[in-house]
Amino acid sequence: MLQHLSPPRAESTSAAIESVVAPGGWVVICEQTNEDPADHVWGRDPGEYEALLSGLELVATADRELEPSYGPYDGTDEVMVFRNPE
Repeated sequence: MLQHLSPPRAESTSAAIESVVAPGGWVVICEQTNEDPADHVWGRDPGEYEALLSGLELVATADRELEPSYGPYDGTDEVMVFRNPE
C-alpha cells in the first residue's frame, strides 16, 4: 500500500512500520516499482523502498507476477523482504 501514499505520508508510514518490527522480525512488501501515470500511484524502485525503511535490512527482491484477472498491465512489481537486524 506504500505505492498509494504521497512521499511525506510514505515516510511517516515507513517510520511507523519500522517502530513495530521486533528485533529479528521480517517485513514483506509487494509494490509497484515503475512509474505510473495515475495520480494515486507513486512507483518507487527497490532502492527508494530501502531508503524509506532505512532502519531495516533489505535481504531479497524478486519480480512478482500479478493475478491474471487484474487485467492488462505492463508495469513492474516486486516483492521485497526486509529484516530488522537488531
